[in-house]
Amino acid sequence: VSRDVSMLPFHSTTCCLLCTRFGDGAKLSPVQFCELLYYVHNLRVIFAQLDTDCSGGIDCAKLMTAFQHSGANMDASVVAQIVASYDADHSMALEFDEFVQMRLEWDHYISAWDLCTRGSPTIPPPQLLSVLEEVKRTTEPIITALGALGLSLRYIFHEHRPFQVQTCECLIFRFGRGSACLSFEQFCNMMVSLKEMKEAFCSADLGRTGSLNSAWLTKAMSRLGMDLPEQLVEDIGRQFYAHSAEGVEFDEFVQIIVEWNEVWRERHRFGKDATGRIGSVHLREILGSVRVIYRFVNSMVQAARPFNLSTCRWLIATFGTCQAGEAFAQGVTWAEFLNLVWFLKNTHRKFHEFTLTHSGALSADELGS
Repeated sequence: VSRDVSMLPFHSTTCCLLCTRFGDGAKLSPVQFCELLYYVHNLRVIFAQLDTDCSGGIDCAKLMTAFQHSGANMDASVVAQIVASYDADHSMALEFDEFVQMRLEWDHYISAWDLCTRGSPTIPPPQLLSVLEEVKRTTEPIITALGALGLSLRYIFHEHRPFQVQTCECLIFRFGRGSACLSFEQFCNMMVSLKEMKEAFCSADLGRTGSLNSAWLTKAMSRLGMDLPEQLVEDIGRQFYAHSAEGVEFDEFVQIIVEWNEVWRERHRFGKDATGRIGSVHLREILGSVRVIYRFVNSMVQAARPFNLSTCRWLIATFGTCQAGEAFAQGVTWAEFLNLVWFLKNTHRKFHEFTLTHSGALSADELGS
């Protein structure tokens, strides 16, 4: 049944976003008001073109078509995340008011990309940092205006210090699928995931301090579908506590999620409910695909050769538990695998502390030091 979406009132958040976009957030001049109306009118035309069945809403399929026409072939799951993040009434479709909110936010992302890339199809970590800083610069007035009216909209940069280059490297490694650069399509996927991470971070930040202690970090990771052992989460968080006395900040939280999400995706290899074990061959396969261990070196993705089977057997013997008839462990459980990865990650960090030439290999002098 079709309905007239123009009869539905705008939410106060939408009005504030529009006032901030075209005015100073509190008032509009006659000229600014006319510009605002022109913008809304153009969005109304686009909305009507997408709403082919006149249902009054833009569902996932319609929004995916819109992204494809703009040059971004996004996954269906990512588009579903976008719809869910603006779908305030849980109708599984964006009404016009919600569509306007989405466009206002995504205009910042796309404009920042265009400004910083200047026509380049891909960007390396330092340039991604520039894009994210531009997004921060343009969204800060919106956050301030919303706060003054007692409203909130969880933009990615709300109450958060600038991203580090290392975080950008992690993001490009994750969403660039192992590449040293990020395409526009991959950038769009990244921004969707960043917003989801921000939602989880804010929900877990019960003290509204802008940082997470160990218990809150466990809660935030669980909200994102990663139920890791509490002791491991505490160990993961501890490496960042030196930067903040109160806990893990959002920039560091992003690094944690991006890295450990790859580990979590290997959980299915351990059988139903992750109750099985894997041997040296499967461990070697996993260690060749989990990039949590590897880093950029001199702005290039490190080319790491596969782990030797003997190394994998040694790791299993060290972290696994012997079963009946085994002289030494022949496999590791999911929990033991997590401890194994944590060991490798720390070892890799120490390895690079001693590789002064950043060649990816230790010389005799470096090894002796």
